[in-house]
Amino acid sequence: IDPKPVDKDKLEGTWLVGTSTVTVRFAKNGIAKLAATIWKDDEFRLRRGEMIVTEGTRHNFLSVRIEDEHGKMPDAYGFLQYAFVNDGDLVVWAPNVKVFEEAVEKKILQGGIERGQSTRITVASKPADVLAFIDDPDRTDVFVYGEPTVLRKIAPPEGADRAAK
Repeated sequence: IDPKPVDKDKLEGTWLVGTSTVTVRFAKNGIAKLAATIWKDDEFRLRRGEMIVTEGTRHNFLSVRIEDEHGKMPDAYGFLQYAFVNDGDLVVWAPNVKVFEEAVEKKILQGGIERGQSTRITVASKPADVLAFIDDPDRTDVFVYGEPTVLRKIAPPEGADRAAK
């Protein structure tokens, strides 16, 4: 699946999530770049990341990876489902780890499972197969809908005011 800047205009800008901010801008290749500002140990810290937006038939999804506290970018992306609500707030839902664990165990999806303090599922299936699984209308358990994260846009992308003129 080629990265498509679905909802590019809605996603670009600076978002408030909890007490942190995340700025989103799309690169020319269609992949969004992220910069998150967090407060830790009495100073601001910047975490970079990237995001691929995928349009499903029923829902849209984000594949996100954010560097760790040492600046190392993980090899894998995490899945999120998203929707815009109210006056443009962005709601994201995390994956249901148990559903992905079962899908890998039953060979519905290719991948691996690492068990430790927490369970980490690595999905290695083709992107089209993953999209078919997470966007399946018969599956309502793939994401944890009872615990959404809500992001509020606090600023349009830099230069948006000039582009509108």
